[in-house]
Amino acid sequence: MPATAGGQVWRRINSRYGYAEGLINQTDLFGTFATGSFRHSFAASAEFSTERARNGAYVSNPQLGTAISTGSTIVPRCTPAMLARYNCTSAANPNPNDPWASYASDTSSALAPIQKSLAQTQTWTDTSTRAGSLFDTITITDELLINLGGRFDNYKTKVSPGLAATSTAMRSTFKRDDDIWTYQAGIIYKPIPNASLYASTSTAATPPGAFLAQGQESNALNTTSQSITDALQIERTTSYEIGGKIDLFEGQLALTLAGFRTRTQNARTTVENGVVAYIGKRRINGVEFGANGNITPEWNVFGGYTYMDANIVDGGITTTTVNGVAYFAPSVNTGKQFPNTPKHSLTAFTNYKVTPALTLGGGAIYMSKVYGGYSDTRVVTNGAVVVTRELARIAPAYWRFDANAAFAVTDRIQLQANVLNVANKRYFDRAYSAHYANQAAGRTAILSLNVNY
Repeated sequence: MPATAGGQVWRRINSRYGYAEGLINQTDLFGTFATGSFRHSFAASAEFSTERARNGAYVSNPQLGTAISTGSTIVPRCTPAMLARYNCTSAANPNPNDPWASYASDTSSALAPIQKSLAQTQTWTDTSTRAGSLFDTITITDELLINLGGRFDNYKTKVSPGLAATSTAMRSTFKRDDDIWTYQAGIIYKPIPNASLYASTSTAATPPGAFLAQGQESNALNTTSQSITDALQIERTTSYEIGGKIDLFEGQLALTLAGFRTRTQNARTTVENGVVAYIGKRRINGVEFGANGNITPEWNVFGGYTYMDANIVDGGITTTTVNGVAYFAPSVNTGKQFPNTPKHSLTAFTNYKVTPALTLGGGAIYMSKVYGGYSDTRVVTNGAVVVTRELARIAPAYWRFDANAAFAVTDRIQLQANVLNVANKRYFDRAYSAHYANQAAGRTAILSLNVNY
């Protein structure tokens, strides 16, 4: 038998457990008033919240912090022995019923239990927010309206990295305290009663540590140096949009069309000598069309098309070191399409009421290819950095078709059936910067009983 089996991939275990909890108090105030001939419709809010998350890992010996055996020390990894331990699986036809077994080590035949790590190994993340906002829609005339508003957030976050299972050291804590202002402004003009034109701009901000250690975060708090944590910058996004809306068939069908630009600044990147900087810039230009409503009393449609040109304007600097000498050149990411942002996306769904009780429908979803990430191979020739090979990780374009049916048993009871991915299409809805992608669900049938009371 060969040393490795073809078509097999190693199963990297993301052995993680955790929990998150939060408490929020939000007070909203809204109303109307007039200043002379101008009418105002306002909404104000005050928010106080606190959240905390605790994350650990599964291990085979909590007292020693021994990791679960996965065959990671075996080279090559997908040997017959590792296949027998289910550490590898078929890339084309994985078996979801394979057991999750752990051994004392990659070379031991003794089984080891899978347990949660000790509490002191957990990473602790806590945040608190104090926020206030005020938004006002000002009616200048029946045809002309102005939207103005802003929000202030005081966002405090701290992270305490876990200790080794056998450690007796004190925990360290890294903190951030950010004051964030965002705004929204727009104008709406109604040339005729059933149509409107608008233009708007708004800002958004993502403070460092906003994900509470949940998932991937490019601007996460550092867990080794308070100075690096202090140097983190708030990632800021500014959006511009112009568009229009028209209602047809006496208001039964709404059509929308918009053009937009989104710019993100202070994206975290790596520059010379591995230093973190905030020169990263992203830009998205796009157009969006949408339809929602009824063409006839029995025939309903909804969906839309979006085009997005998402570009990494500045991806930072990559360092190439040869014989102890560092050479700098722009990152492979600069000028590339932003990851997991399709240029073309389409949704189109329709429902038709065959009888007063029976409704049939279906639709389609299309996504063009997306990039998970980029890498390259570089050499230094005559003192200059030369790219000899570029690699882009791509999830291909796909179509997905769905179907549904609903039957009203009575005025209060309805049966509904949905079949997602009718053709059982194998597709990937997300690509990653590493060598893997997320495979979406195959054909899925859902039967629901809806009761109104």
